[in-house]
Amino acid sequence: MRGAPILIAVIGALSLSGLAEADPIERIRGYYNRVTTEIARCDARAGSKRLAESGDCGLYLVEVVDNALHRPVAAVGISQSRARYWYDPSGFTGHASARAGGGHGPLVRAELSGQRAAVEWLEEYVYQAGSLVFYFKKSDFGAFRFYFQAGELVDFVPADGPAGSDDPSYVMERSDWPEVLRRSRCYQKHVPGDACTESRPAPTEDFGSRHLCALGADAAVPEELRIREADLTNEAAWSSLEFLDTQVLGKLARADGEAEIPWETLNIGVPNALRTIRGALLRARALALAEERRQHPERLPESVVRAAVDAYCRLLRESALVD
Repeated sequence: MRGAPILIAVIGALSLSGLAEADPIERIRGYYNRVTTEIARCDARAGSKRLAESGDCGLYLVEVVDNALHRPVAAVGISQSRARYWYDPSGFTGHASARAGGGHGPLVRAELSGQRAAVEWLEEYVYQAGSLVFYFKKSDFGAFRFYFQAGELVDFVPADGPAGSDDPSYVMERSDWPEVLRRSRCYQKHVPGDACTESRPAPTEDFGSRHLCALGADAAVPEELRIREADLTNEAAWSSLEFLDTQVLGKLARADGEAEIPWETLNIGVPNALRTIRGALLRARALALAEERRQHPERLPESVVRAAVDAYCRLLRESALVD
């Protein structure tokens, strides 16, 4: 019977080994580490003649950079993003479908990263045998992990501690997994050089950091009487409000009932102050809607942003200052 404990120990070890292999989380982590190691190897050899000649990297990379020149974006400031799509043309991942995917092989990882204003963010979609197995999202507000098997969520790991924000652009919940899965399928359909329009924010026209409107020959107002965009600031609006309060309302509210308001104030100052306030409000509204559209395209149609900008530009084209 001495052999019985040994036999039991062997059976127990085999059982534990089988459980470890059956654990989808551990399997996904092992696969993720393998893909990450290969990507690091490719990055380390990127651009070398040896890599191009020997095929020292088993993956194929397509990279797209948005705003590569770091141009400031209206109402945002810094805004840049980079997408890297890693394909498997050589069968590195060991699947028979390795030659699928338009000649580049199947997509094994999509990396999306960037910076918006003061927030940096990173997303990773990891695929195995044509299906999403892992999604990772990290920003200044925390990191979130989703594990998938056969198109279903098997585990969700939220950020440690409070996220520090309720912005859905950066903070996620367990219930977000169907949307993650939908976006992952969109990226699998990605054609190099084209936008993944099903999941990426629809591009909003970049109105520039200073000018929303390009006024040309269609402007009905002479240039010398136009309201200048540079003057439609918050400070200008507050100054106009203060002018109306002190020079008009304050005098109308005098206890003796005698309103000593000069003709120039009523017929020049007041109309110009009202136009300045209206212009500043229309401009602020257009910029706010454009930013909302950039962050949450599913909430706001592009036509709403365009209508707000058109209303503002129409004011500049058709409303003249009183001289």
